[in-house]
Amino acid sequence: FDVRIVGGGGAVPDVAVDGPSAGGGRIEFILYAQESPRASENFKRMCVGNGKFTFQGMSFYRIIDKFIDQSGNHHVGSVWGGSFDDDPGGLKLKHDRPGLLSAANSGPDTNSGHFSIVVAPAPHLDTGYTIFGEVVSGMDVVNAINTLDKLRPGGRATVEAAGCLANCAPRDDVQPKCKTRATETRKVQGRPMKQCID
Repeated sequence: FDVRIVGGGGAVPDVAVDGPSAGGGRIEFILYAQESPRASENFKRMCVGNGKFTFQGMSFYRIIDKFIDQSGNHHVGSVWGGSFDDDPGGLKLKHDRPGLLSAANSGPDTNSGHFSIVVAPAPHLDTGYTIFGEVVSGMDVVNAINTLDKLRPGGRATVEAAGCLANCAPRDDVQPKCKTRATETRKVQGRPMKQCID
């Protein structure tokens, strides 16, 4: 992502600055395609962009100090049209460090074109939100976005460009819905469900 941060009261350190109250920079991620194939594939395809299925131009609309920077495309559910199921491997991973990419959802199996970058460990998200990647460059930009919550109210961060640097070909074998579910019911985010196995 190439992110532009506008507003508030100061420049962002260690990133390109356009003026006294603006900044931005690049955030690069690595995706966990093995552990979280659905979430990774959706994110990758929306980074590459195809018409309305793109992250370009989106804003970080939910920023919570020392917790998350959340963003997403409000116009589409996912590259498959609607929501997609949780990735069992990604649900097993722990929100144990800053920079993790976590699928935002409204309950089990309701993933879409929305995601969070956690800026601190968030163990209360474990088992309910699919982790599907992490920041490998640009954590200074992630932290600058997070300052908009407290230090620069009224500011905004917008993705000006998004793309893919490696392994960019679509994976047609990745489908939005799982084929096999567990036989036992368990509660996830307070809701009874039979979790995906594949």
